[in-house]
Amino acid sequence: MKKVIYQLAIILQKIFPIKNRVPVLLYHKIDNSGDRLSVSPELFNKQMEWLAKSGYRTILVDELFNFLSVSQKIKDKNIVLSFDDGHKSVYANAWPILKKYNFVANFFITTQNVEKEQMLKNEEIAELSQKNYIGTHFATHRDLPDLTDEEIKKEFQESWDDLEKIGRASNRIKAGAYPHNRTDGRVQKILAEEGLDMVLAGNNSLVSRKTPLMAISRLEIFEKDNLLKFQTRLSPYYYLFRSAVNFLKKPWVKIFLTILLIKTSLSVISFWLLPGADLFRQLFQTSDSEYFLMARFLANFSLPPVKVFMPIGYSLFMTPVLWFWPQISLQNISLIFSLLNGLLIFSGAGAVFYFIFNKIFKSQKWAFFSVGFLLFLPHIFYIFAKLFFKNIPFADLFIASRTAQLFWLQSGSDYLAAFFVYLIFWWLLDKDFNRTVLTGVLGSLAVMLRPQNFLIFLIVFLVLAFYKKWKKIGLVILSAVPFGLWQTWINWRVSGSVFSFGYDPAYNQAMAGLSSSVKIFSGENVLKIFYYINNYSPELFFPLIVIIIGLVVGAVYLWRLDKSAFFVFGLGGGFYLFALSFFETTFRNPRYFLPILPALLALSISLFLLIKKYIKKYVKTK
Repeated sequence: MKKVIYQLAIILQKIFPIKNRVPVLLYHKIDNSGDRLSVSPELFNKQMEWLAKSGYRTILVDELFNFLSVSQKIKDKNIVLSFDDGHKSVYANAWPILKKYNFVANFFITTQNVEKEQMLKNEEIAELSQKNYIGTHFATHRDLPDLTDEEIKKEFQESWDDLEKIGRASNRIKAGAYPHNRTDGRVQKILAEEGLDMVLAGNNSLVSRKTPLMAISRLEIFEKDNLLKFQTRLSPYYYLFRSAVNFLKKPWVKIFLTILLIKTSLSVISFWLLPGADLFRQLFQTSDSEYFLMARFLANFSLPPVKVFMPIGYSLFMTPVLWFWPQISLQNISLIFSLLNGLLIFSGAGAVFYFIFNKIFKSQKWAFFSVGFLLFLPHIFYIFAKLFFKNIPFADLFIASRTAQLFWLQSGSDYLAAFFVYLIFWWLLDKDFNRTVLTGVLGSLAVMLRPQNFLIFLIVFLVLAFYKKWKKIGLVILSAVPFGLWQTWINWRVSGSVFSFGYDPAYNQAMAGLSSSVKIFSGENVLKIFYYINNYSPELFFPLIVIIIGLVVGAVYLWRLDKSAFFVFGLGGGFYLFALSFFETTFRNPRYFLPILPALLALSISLFLLIKKYIKKYVKTK
């Protein structure tokens, strides 16, 4: 597989060359000693022969400096050869090969090693300097970040003075190479102040115009690098592939892709095999035309001339697509956002879910459990609803529509809103209060996508107040104001009221026996859950009371496990859940509970751990 990638990187560079990239190669010894830093003369000759046949031109650091500092144009297939330390083998073995192909190189000398056994002599350095560049590898080869400011200056000045005495050209730029390629910001600042124009480091990447002069990237060459790998490392595509592989190895990316694969499989299977799946598919092919109409107005930076009763969340979600694709149909945009919201954004939310629970409970087991719960939430709701919602009006339609929305949410943007809320939860757990501006912006967007999410700000303020971050609270408020004012203005223009949003009155009457004069936010709405249970599933009263008590106990134990988690999910989440019950639409749809799902799960797991602890204690005493 590696060979295929290597060949692909070489071929792509030939067909679609990426320009303004310069490889800087690093060698140490050219001999047959078998040392880790050694490259055999035979392999070195093959490499130089391939470079010559492929049309490469070797340049000195002077030209590289001009390319980086004054934006001087540089031809394709330029390459820099560098040799560190000053081993005798580079004069005895490398230099004859370089002359054979009319190549030049850059030699960086550790001056206190000159004239020592197996190291370069003064006259050899003088000879090399006639056609090549001689720079400093500093005086004693000590790691510069470990030295004091004065020691760093001394390392450079002593070595440079010695090189001048040997006879290196004094009219060239001042360049060096870090011992062991180690550097940091302090070292770079000192050397720049001392007059060094350029210093070569490691980093194992190609040089571009963005490469800093005091940390030039180099590719270290080893004997184990066969000719194919040597050729590949000169291709910019190799580093793009490497970056992609490294990106895919990141924990959150692996979690994201795993969730995406499972979610896709579950959704496809469920849409065809779950009882009632034919109704799911019918619902999937339809969407709310009111949202689409609103999105068209928003895309044109206008508002509809008549009052409607639809929130703007999903419309706001669709608007950017209409900017770039104004002729898209309702069916196509519904399909796009079913995939985007139900798969990609869901998987992002699931990845954040994983890290939240891994942090709270310091256990991958509970992290995977939480993601599993999120993945199977549509199935859990479906089974629960089939058991207990038999008597409600339009039961089959209600259950199928709510389950389908949990699968894909093609007629809503709740997963995106929940994703923003989960990110805020994660930052609060990490006490990453430097992201306060982003917290305000994401919180405000979460409110626009689902108005009930304004409660997230109460949790943010609670946590910041606990840690006495008063200025941060003000910053969150200020950063949330622009989107908040926009939301307020649109609500007023569209609905005739700052806070008015909801379903058609006829729907209220049909689904819940409610009058047309429903209050959006009212204490009366809290009683709806008891109204629903009493009329349709009275057997749920006792389990509901037990669950509420259990969540309170779980919150108390969460305080002992993690105080930050308690404030975010125990106290804050509990208040969020309580306040959410005042909204008229809350108990109509399980997706409205998505933002608070981490709190419910955290308190449930905390309760389980407490019960498990006492069971172990009881068994032990017995």
